[in-house]
Amino acid sequence: MNGLIFNRELRVITSANPLDPNCIFVSIGGDSFGRPPAFCKLGDKSWKVISNLQGLTSNDVVFHKGELYAVDSYSNLLRVNLNSSSIHCLALVSNKYENINNYLVEFKGHLLLVRRREKIKYEITVGFDVFRLIQEEMRWNHVKDIGNNVILLGEYSSISIPAPRSKAKCICQDFKANCIYFIDDVKYWSSDHTHNDAGVYNMANHRIDLLPESWPIWTSPVNWLRPMF
Repeated sequence: MNGLIFNRELRVITSANPLDPNCIFVSIGGDSFGRPPAFCKLGDKSWKVISNLQGLTSNDVVFHKGELYAVDSYSNLLRVNLNSSSIHCLALVSNKYENINNYLVEFKGHLLLVRRREKIKYEITVGFDVFRLIQEEMRWNHVKDIGNNVILLGEYSSISIPAPRSKAKCICQDFKANCIYFIDDVKYWSSDHTHNDAGVYNMANHRIDLLPESWPIWTSPVNWLRPMF
């Protein structure tokens, strides 16, 4: 395959197990290096550009039930047809906040939109909103509780897992049910130092506990690894 260059901004997602002969690979996130979103299949000799995604500000992309979805910076959910490069806008969450980041997460067979609210001046996370896609009606339903589950949120991969009953640990601490764990996707510069922004958001009381900057999650190029319970 040609043209695949690894760097911090480039992300590759798959539609299935990479060993599956029908697996589709999608590369995204390298626009600043002049590489538009593209896809290929096993055996292809080159990448095919997803022309209708080129130039769009896609916050996140994910394969869900065999189809490619993207969410833009305005919270529009887009379904992408890789054969024709056509895009259909499916659902929109009204955006009353000026500064948000959007993430797509699979959760118990459903597709979630997680919106991360930040202070405009300092780009510090102040809260989250979670929505579940009602596919039959193509609308979002506000989710206030994820029960005995955890969402692990990051720029390069976001997943949901059951909160373990035993004391399984992640890179930072014990998992807590009904919480969103997030890493520092945005760093802003002040006159004397750079501030990091990662922590745990409790969906029950809306509290955010930040993670110490000394923990190894700050320097790890991998966002999250799915635990084996």
